[in-house]
Amino acid sequence: VVDDNETNRTILYHQLSSWGVVVDTVASGSAALSLLLEVEGSDREHDIIILDLHMPEMDGVELARAIKADPGISDKRSLMLTSAVLEIGSDELALLGVGKHISKPARQSVLHDSLASLLPQAFSRGRGSSELAVVRPSLPASIGAKVLLAEDDRVNQEVTMLMLESFACQATLAVNGAQAVELSNLHDYDLILMDCQMPILDGFEATRIIKGEGARNARTPVIALTANAMAGDRERCLEGGMDDYLSKPVGQAALHSILRKWLRIKEGASTPSQDEILVEQTALIVPQDADSTAAMPGPDAATEADIAAGTQSVSEEVSSAKSNYSLDHDIGVDGPVSDASKPTINMKAIEMIRSLQRPGKEDLLTKVLNVYLERTPEVLAEMQQAAEHSDIETMKAHAHSLKSSSAYLGADNLSTICKRIESAAANDDVAAMVALVASLPGEYDPVAIELSCMMVPKAA
Repeated sequence: VVDDNETNRTILYHQLSSWGVVVDTVASGSAALSLLLEVEGSDREHDIIILDLHMPEMDGVELARAIKADPGISDKRSLMLTSAVLEIGSDELALLGVGKHISKPARQSVLHDSLASLLPQAFSRGRGSSELAVVRPSLPASIGAKVLLAEDDRVNQEVTMLMLESFACQATLAVNGAQAVELSNLHDYDLILMDCQMPILDGFEATRIIKGEGARNARTPVIALTANAMAGDRERCLEGGMDDYLSKPVGQAALHSILRKWLRIKEGASTPSQDEILVEQTALIVPQDADSTAAMPGPDAATEADIAAGTQSVSEEVSSAKSNYSLDHDIGVDGPVSDASKPTINMKAIEMIRSLQRPGKEDLLTKVLNVYLERTPEVLAEMQQAAEHSDIETMKAHAHSLKSSSAYLGADNLSTICKRIESAAANDDVAAMVALVASLPGEYDPVAIELSCMMVPKAA
């Protein structure tokens, strides 16, 4: 993704990552050329370039010409985004490798279909360039690595560990940054998943120590996990020494893609070809046959409620932050009004957890729900007490944790209120925080009732 606008890069990064696509972003044409040449011929080389038309110094058309003029990368396919009328025809763009051009802001369905049409013809069914075969990889058999997960929230711990187990990873859990540093000094890891906000030692400081000169895991990839889908977060993580970035709640496709990107397949495991990797990473953006029994919702079905299943409407989150959390100020005396159009629980999130169930094992959904239902009332009580004392940091910390754990379980209205609390905290608006905290119990009660009904009772 090549765009000089940081917000646009963030939106595109999350949209594409949520579909299982491995994404790099750069802010200029010159940076794009450098990166393309740097990774060409490696397993990080790019299949499609999304470039903005209007950029300073080198615009999208000039970049396309430069790419086409370099023999090493001249075969790259490009998709151009523009907010104005093009002064160059489609035929001339095609000669520059720009196969599609779409208007901004691009609807997810348009972006989805445009990307699908640019994939290699080898994946076409022969009925049009946008109808592509879907190859569903055998995820658990493809990865077998030692992974350290640093995460303090119990629900996030359970779900992420289950996903890693489903990928045949040997995962070790650290409940805070200090423990992650301690474990990294004792053991070798293939990859580290690092939550950014943790007690005792946060992810940024832990990464700085782990990546220190002479440290045992100094060269181990560290992937940031953050519940803040805000412009600048990815850059901050990379500047802090982390190698890549995932937004919580993490979907299976996004996690699998990031593992495949940074891990080498263990000796003896089948090594996929570049074409197989491409199909695997783009499987979620490929249109499905209408009669497919495994059909997934189209991209226009994605809303903020879908984030727990790995689909995230980041544009709404970014625009909400840019507008100074205006929604927070719609709070009345009875607290914020929930979105009545949304169900209490987003069942896509529940089905994602159920998909991790192994035959003959303890019911995983019940295990995760037990953790959430036992801990959340304690969190709400602590938040209420913090609100009575105008304790911004405690309210913010609990809201951050509850936001992602609620999203993992499909409690999207509850997660959204927590996001608003964080936004109010960033602006030191204690009154808004207190009002939002007061609304949480009323939002949690129906969530608890519905989730409790999904639990499998223990055998007598």
